[in-house]
Amino acid sequence: MMCFMDCDELSREIVKSDRYMNWLENFTEEFNNFSDDSWVDCKEEISIEDHQMVSFLDVLFDAVDSYARMNYLKAKKSESGRSYSVSYNGNVYEIGRSNERENTYFVSRSIKEDDTISFEDIKRGEKSERAKKIDSIFGKLDGVIDELSNEDVSDYLISDHIGKVLLKK
Repeated sequence: MMCFMDCDELSREIVKSDRYMNWLENFTEEFNNFSDDSWVDCKEEISIEDHQMVSFLDVLFDAVDSYARMNYLKAKKSESGRSYSVSYNGNVYEIGRSNERENTYFVSRSIKEDDTISFEDIKRGEKSERAKKIDSIFGKLDGVIDELSNEDVSDYLISDHIGKVLLKK
């Protein structure tokens, strides 16, 4: 998406303000499942403001994705792409990115699931206690990798061993 304002500024505005999510709540009452390319060939079916807001789905997805990665939350993956469930104001939205075509983002009304992320948590942008614990575990892993490197174990062998451990899961 081409940003007319700084992309970081736009992202902060979408996350820190309720304006975008309030718009999404109202818009999905009429269009409960859409992507950012739904109205490419028929722009006249929605207002100019709605068209612009739809074009910001990528910014919303990136904000949700950044929060999820920071907190080690898994995206739902399918053949068509990956997505997250996000709750706001009692509604749940599936917000995702499609693999089928480059840069296609989508949203649909959904139902609450165990892994639903609260938009209020995204707004706060803080690491969860679980994420802090995982950071600590990764710190220990870093120490073990440093010890192995100090013993002249090659990066390849370390990587190979970690791969084998992951394959056992």
